[in-house]
Order: sequence, then structure tokens, then C-alpha cells
Amino acid sequence: MSLKPWKFEESVHGYSANLNWFLHDSVDGREVVSSKPSKIALINPKAWFKDRYSSAYRPFTRQGGVVFAGDEYGESVRWKVDRSAVGKTMEWEIKGSISLTYWPNKYRTFYNETRRLEFREILRLTLG
Repeated sequence: MSLKPWKFEESVHGYSANLNWFLHDSVDGREVVSSKPSKIALINPKAWFKDRYSSAYRPFTRQGGVVFAGDEYGESVRWKVDRSAVGKTMEWEIKGSISLTYWPNKYRTFYNETRRLEFREILRLTLG
């Protein structure tokens, strides 16, 4: 059994590659998700946690942080390129997004809030 909470998927499209990372349960392989309580469930607060993720192998620290560290996953990603590319400058685009939705646990309300962070960086690296 793997205790690593991240699952990585790679796909190649021509001269580009997609690396998808998502949290998953290391016991059954399911993606870590949570669902919003239904309007009927708001009447019974004990039911609010029914569909929430609660595995003993959850990928979160006791302080609520997400476990994602180089000591578990390594410090680098490597690609093989043709020898003719040595000495040339290549442009790498790194982009991604992180979404987080908040639903109050102790209040009877329909309020929820989703925040999304998108990032994009262009790196120009000379191959040596």
C-alpha cells in the first residue's frame, strides 16, 4: 500500500506534455473529493459530514495542510530530448490551477464560497 496521497497522470500531445496531479486515497485509489450538503441535510447537522472525505490515510496534516513534499516525490522531472537540441534554448510553459470550496460546518446556511488560483510561468532554458 502506498501512503503517497498524490496521483500523477502524464500525457504527450505532439511537442507538449500534460502532467495532471490530484489528491487520492492511497487505500482504494479514489480521488479525494467532498460534496456540498443538500438543503434537506441542513436541517440535521449530524448528516453534514456524511459525504465528506474521512479516510485514516487522508493526505492532510493535523494542522489542515496538504502533504506534498520533495522528500516523498523527488526534486525533479526529466525529459529526454534529441541530441540536436543541445545548446539550444527551449521555452517551457508551466501553468496550473487550484480550486478550494468552503462550506460552513456549524451554521445552517446555504452560503458557500469557491476560490480559484491560476498560475502561469514561462521558463527559457538552454539545454546543456
